[in-house]
Amino acid sequence: MGARVVLHKLTTPAEVASARALARTRAGQAYAHPTTAEGNEHLAVLMEEPSPDEGVQIVEL
Repeated sequence: MGARVVLHKLTTPAEVASARALARTRAGQAYAHPTTAEGNEHLAVLMEEPSPDEGVQIVEL
């Protein structure tokens, strides 16, 4: 299709991300949903580091 692919890689530590998600849920923010630190750690283990040889632009945030 000729579209350029840009992957945004989030580099926030799981502990920080979990704390932020919990704070959003407790505050009743729109689109917030309950998560657990254990669940986030589990998902982090399932992810593989992206590589430039995959042919995409990687932007770290």
